[in-house]
Amino acid sequence: ARACGLEALGDGRGVAVDDRFIEMDYGEWDGKPLEDVPADTWRQWRTDPGFCPPGGETLSSVTRRVSSALEHWAPRAGGGTLVVVSHVSPIKAGVIWALGVGEAATWRMRLDNASICRLSVGSDAQGRPRGSLGTFNETSHL
Repeated sequence: ARACGLEALGDGRGVAVDDRFIEMDYGEWDGKPLEDVPADTWRQWRTDPGFCPPGGETLSSVTRRVSSALEHWAPRAGGGTLVVVSHVSPIKAGVIWALGVGEAATWRMRLDNASICRLSVGSDAQGRPRGSLGTFNETSHL
């Protein structure tokens, strides 16, 4: 951001930090190898968006907070470009928001590190921001 002359302004111009785009809280499972999660628990997590890892956060809550952030920031882009830098779960939640699908789609998406997803935002009949997916998991820049 500094290389582009942007400052941390927090008013919709420049750079702002919005905690609604932080990674999902995996609670006690953070850093735990998947093979250490019991198979029946893993199945439950993948089929129930309201499932919460011990001490963590549900997939539904990630989707709600990311949707809230996108609906906040999209109008402030004024038809221009808004760049959000985040992690896998919030990016997938943004795609879910843009497509208007349920959280179960999360488990059918794979994102590479440093990939780019592009969303376009317009308005629905009530004037609320609504997105569409332009590209997903772009890696040609790497």
